[in-house]
Amino acid sequence: MRLATWTTVLLLAMGAGGAPAQPLAAAATTNDAASTALLKRMCDRLQAARTFTVRGQVSLELPVADGTLATFFNDYEVAVRRPDGLSAHRFGDLPDFRFAYDGKSMTVLVPSEGSGAP
Repeated sequence: MRLATWTTVLLLAMGAGGAPAQPLAAAATTNDAASTALLKRMCDRLQAARTFTVRGQVSLELPVADGTLATFFNDYEVAVRRPDGLSAHRFGDLPDFRFAYDGKSMTVLVPSEGSGAP
């Protein structure tokens, strides 16, 4: 599986991407030339970057033992090194989750479980 696909899968697994970025979506759909130029500059800069990091916060509603929904808040950090490096860390209310990919192997670690799985 390609790195971009793994990045998408990982971000969704960590809870990122649940809500669309309204300012970006609004800029992309307007006919305003300045907004389109700004969006293109941002995309070009991200495409040219050899490394970048994304940090965010997410809230998830999940069912608990009695069937009611509880809201869990987590922070995450995803670091990308092109062409073959990716690491991610989720921490907060849910158990910590770490993921690493070095171009050859993937490792997942959930410290509360006490083991890593290559």
